[in-house]
Amino acid sequence: PSIYNTYPTHHLVFQLMSPAASNAIAFVAKDDVHQSLATGDYYLTNGCTDYSFVVEFGKWTRLRMLHVGRQHNAVISIRDGAGNVACKSAMIAKDGVYSSPAGRAIQSKYFFTPSGRADVAIYCSNAGTYILEVESSTFEGRVKLGTFTVAPGIAKDQNTMPEWLPCRPYYLQDLVGSGVGTSTSIFLSEGMINDRLWSGTDADILSTM
Repeated sequence: PSIYNTYPTHHLVFQLMSPAASNAIAFVAKDDVHQSLATGDYYLTNGCTDYSFVVEFGKWTRLRMLHVGRQHNAVISIRDGAGNVACKSAMIAKDGVYSSPAGRAIQSKYFFTPSGRADVAIYCSNAGTYILEVESSTFEGRVKLGTFTVAPGIAKDQNTMPEWLPCRPYYLQDLVGSGVGTSTSIFLSEGMINDRLWSGTDADILSTM
């Protein structure tokens, strides 16, 4: 569908900052540059503590998001001024791989691993200020990541994202149920392959695949 080539795009990097961890590394490395006077963990969005941007009224807009955490997974959501999950969302891709189908409707709450990516399209048909918030085991309750505003206007797109089945490379085909012609057992243990150690380029080949 043509809309996949025409919607505006915002790139968002959500980075968890841990002063205690940075100071510990800086101390060992005798590094004064990366020492921090901050006392608690916090998030930066595109390098800012109070990031904001604008989303067009009634227009599907792509958010290309990267979560840079340390240990914990996270859920990032879009909420209105009353704290309710807001705007329509459609999943486009996860970790750089298009969903199948792309454009399927989802709630405006997105799961991230500590180093996960997600591309979603959002559609907001109510003017106002919306808040991006994160939930993770690092904090108690939701933490604000930034805001975006939607000015009153006339909707330009239909409020349903058309789904699309992307062409997948052969290696992503479903192999469940496929027959296996021959099989070979390979055991990896204590640096050995099938109880044999690598002894140099002149030795016999340990195994091939």
